[in-house]
Amino acid sequence: MKKKFMSFLLALALVFTMAPMGLVAHAETYEGLLGRNVHYSINATSGVMTVSGSGPMEDYNQCPISSCSRYIKKIIVEPGVTRIGNSVFEELYDLVGVSLPDTVTEIGEYAFSSCYNLKSCPLPSKLRKIEDRAFNACSKLVGMTLPSTLKELGEGAFCYCKSISSINIPDGVKEIPSGAFADCYGLKKISIGKGVKKIAWQAFHHAGLTSLVIPANVTEIEHTTFALRAATIWSTLPLREKSKRFQTACARTARL
Repeated sequence: MKKKFMSFLLALALVFTMAPMGLVAHAETYEGLLGRNVHYSINATSGVMTVSGSGPMEDYNQCPISSCSRYIKKIIVEPGVTRIGNSVFEELYDLVGVSLPDTVTEIGEYAFSSCYNLKSCPLPSKLRKIEDRAFNACSKLVGMTLPSTLKELGEGAFCYCKSISSINIPDGVKEIPSGAFADCYGLKKISIGKGVKKIAWQAFHHAGLTSLVIPANVTEIEHTTFALRAATIWSTLPLREKSKRFQTACARTARL
């Protein structure tokens, strides 16, 4: 009897050994938490990561799911989540698309930084804040539209986003911070909102602008804000005493 049982186990093991790898009973999944009430599930077969729950994600110093990064092609954040945490999706090199719900009002520092293959991430209609370098070095990102609800834009928020061709700065934003669109070589057109008072240091440094209209509401432009390749600048700044400072800001260096 024992010999028959051992023979049965040997035969069963042989069947599983010879079976094709595609005949896996259940797709491999990875699950965990990104906050007290925020849960994630990664389907390694489909490449889809689903984030659900309520409230904000935790803030991190580095991506908490980096060990699963090779499986993640798309991220779907479901309604209820209110904040994308610092560095939570940083350096997900295979990530191509992100879907964010309108419940998200803040995107934290380095949230999607260095997601080199990220092409699509439509911003939520109620978004109020994009923090420092949130989309830094997302070099394939296209079609970004900043919602009218946006109030705050962080330093270097979109720097090195080489594929963005146009951008609108909503009226609620008071300052375009340093490096916000630096080295966006494909950026050709910018619309600056009526609420912007200041354009900070190197905000559009080495952007691909060929023309730019600066509205009268802008009262301060810091040094080297613009270093434009073959650019034609038209300023509507109202006071003549600002013209010299503006020329310095827009000056092209001999190296360009």
